[in-house]
Amino acid sequence: MADPKEFTTKTREQIRGDYTRTVKNGLINLGIANPNVSEGTLDYIRGDALGAFGEEIYNLVSVKANAQLPDSALDDDLIRLAKIVGLDLRPAGPSQGFIILQTSVSVPVAIPAGSQLLDPAGLSYEVLVGGAYGSGDLVSIRAVDTGSRTNLPEGTTLRWSSAPPFVAATALVASGGLLGGVDQETIEGLRARLLDYYRNPPGGGNWSQVNLTAENSSTFVQKSFAYPAVYGPSTLHVVVVGAPTTTNKSRTVPSDIVETVVKPAVLGAFPEFADIVVTSADSFTVATTFGLSLPTSKRASPPGPGGGWLDGTPWPTNASLGYAPVTTVNSAVDFFVNADAAPVVGQRVCYVSPTNYKLYRAKITQVFGGGPPYRIVIDTGFFRSNTTNDPLQTADWVFPDAERMDAYVAAVLNAFATMGPAEKTTIPGLLPRAYRKPQKEFSWPSQVGSYFLRALYESGEEVFDADFNVTPDVVPVVSGYPLAPYIAVPGLLAFYPQ
Repeated sequence: MADPKEFTTKTREQIRGDYTRTVKNGLINLGIANPNVSEGTLDYIRGDALGAFGEEIYNLVSVKANAQLPDSALDDDLIRLAKIVGLDLRPAGPSQGFIILQTSVSVPVAIPAGSQLLDPAGLSYEVLVGGAYGSGDLVSIRAVDTGSRTNLPEGTTLRWSSAPPFVAATALVASGGLLGGVDQETIEGLRARLLDYYRNPPGGGNWSQVNLTAENSSTFVQKSFAYPAVYGPSTLHVVVVGAPTTTNKSRTVPSDIVETVVKPAVLGAFPEFADIVVTSADSFTVATTFGLSLPTSKRASPPGPGGGWLDGTPWPTNASLGYAPVTTVNSAVDFFVNADAAPVVGQRVCYVSPTNYKLYRAKITQVFGGGPPYRIVIDTGFFRSNTTNDPLQTADWVFPDAERMDAYVAAVLNAFATMGPAEKTTIPGLLPRAYRKPQKEFSWPSQVGSYFLRALYESGEEVFDADFNVTPDVVPVVSGYPLAPYIAVPGLLAFYPQ
């Protein structure tokens, strides 16, 4: 018998079989010893026609049933379900940051609020705070356009639409870049929030309602976390984090957004007698080096099936350290690597910049004697920043290349993007009530662990196994009123053969 909790449908063949079996049993009951209901008989044809019609009805019913469930509804149906509980697709939002003003005079010049600039793609930005600024001062700007395309790295050149008097025609994006630009939420993002709504229904001022209020306050907020009674009775610490960008993995929401947008929204929605602290989270950089079990290269001896490492003997490796560090840098294409064995011309190597998180891939063109460390020259430069052309640095990690190395890098960076902040206290008298909500054991983990290994394992069928070469640093607890907790962000990243 079918599980009454499970919605099941029947195929055309099953319906036809049910029909012919019922007819055959009925004829037997009437005294016909061996009725013929096989293919070609009238009863078989009738059963087949009924099956075709019934299967179509079952399919339509199944579609309608799925459209009523938050874990299976699609597009407009999911949006309709979300609106029932007050949720909707979150809109696209603009980026924000600073430019470095350049003038032709030594005295401050007037920069009107609303003055516009254009980026190389033609997207618009405007000055947020007008006033008198000197050459070299930082001027706050925000994108007029929206979406992740408005996130720009440090050093990007912007052009004034109409430069104020004595101001240079262009300005550079300041340190940190322009951050916070997000695209309109995807259907799957809305689904995740709707399912979270049902798991932790908001209401009555509970932690779920507090988080929902903070998340709805600004497009800069990707997720909110609450720490109930973390400083004692009638206290609450709310932490909001932003979404990382392609070139900047910081999750810290700008302080002016927290103070002028998020905090007023939260404090205005809940009782005055509660001591509510609202902050973002501070970055805690975690370097990760992984061991991957991948198929042997077709260039190996004997040849393997391919699909994994590009070289028969992947280089570099360093079994004692768990990673292969750069020891000396002559240029972006000429440097020394501390490895177990000598390299060979033609081997392929990789580097992930811990500044802009770009994956660089190159082939060794020249090898010098001596070592370790071993001096190599490559055909494509490895840069920490492709804006300022700063080369990789001493102590950065170089690792072997694989056919789908970009997928492994993306899997790790995506795992970092779904992490939450660490705990705020270890005091037994405050726990377990003061544990972070939602709890790290169920979603938004706070430590780099097995979640990352699973992401790598699921990144491709060719990944047989994955493990950490070096145990990742533990994100520490930051206690004390009203200090922000830490959240893990990626640092150095590398992959080596297991």
